[in-house]
Amino acid sequence: MRLFGFTRYVSEHGILAFLDLLIKSYDGLTSIIERRHGVCLSKGADNLLALFDRPEDAVSTAVDMNFWLRERNTVRPPVEQLRVCIGVHHGEVIRLQDGVFGEVVNVASKVGEDVAGAEEILITRQTRDAVDETHRVEYSRSVTIGGDQIELYRVVY
Repeated sequence: MRLFGFTRYVSEHGILAFLDLLIKSYDGLTSIIERRHGVCLSKGADNLLALFDRPEDAVSTAVDMNFWLRERNTVRPPVEQLRVCIGVHHGEVIRLQDGVFGEVVNVASKVGEDVAGAEEILITRQTRDAVDETHRVEYSRSVTIGGDQIELYRVVY
């Protein structure tokens, strides 16, 4: 997950104002992750990285996060409104005490950071196949990541 508008906000208001806004938002987003049985592995700059046992929980969390931020944004001035870009992929990872590694992490991070737009949840074909019965999705586009062609689907919520 990546926050949309990070660079512009920091250049206009400074890093301290952004960090204050971010920390308060991360508390709410982290509680959503934990409620869906996920683990927040890192909170770096404008990114969150979470791990779930089931792809359905990851996608449901992404939807919940967007709804929570939409509600939160209704009572905030435009400059304090946050929106997220989210990428979800699943498969085998290597989890160490200080992080999680593997192609799954690389793909999800790249999709969330570089491909998804504000309030967009993009999932890979593998994730779509796993959540097809629980979430409505539509084909979005194909991208090349690490030399591989990846089909992406937008979660409709």
